[in-house]
Amino acid sequence: MILCKKIGAGKVHILGGLLCCIGMTCTAYCKNAWQALLANGIVTGMFSTDAYLSNVLVLIFEGLKKLEASAMYLKTFTKFLNHVTAV
Repeated sequence: MILCKKIGAGKVHILGGLLCCIGMTCTAYCKNAWQALLANGIVTGMFSTDAYLSNVLVLIFEGLKKLEASAMYLKTFTKFLNHVTAV
């Protein structure tokens, strides 16, 4: 989420996808099992999370902001209705 705030979710998504591809390419050239585990499990896994999770987090936080705004609108609207019916 820190990278999303600094450089934007779209750029984090593209960067994570590119680094994930680099990890998959490194896996293809591995000679030993431990190298493949390192390249595929850690590098590809870590950057694939950046590629997908960044956009999901942005959608969640934007949705929460809209929910907060609608809750504030409902509170204001109820106060208005109470005022109108009291008069």
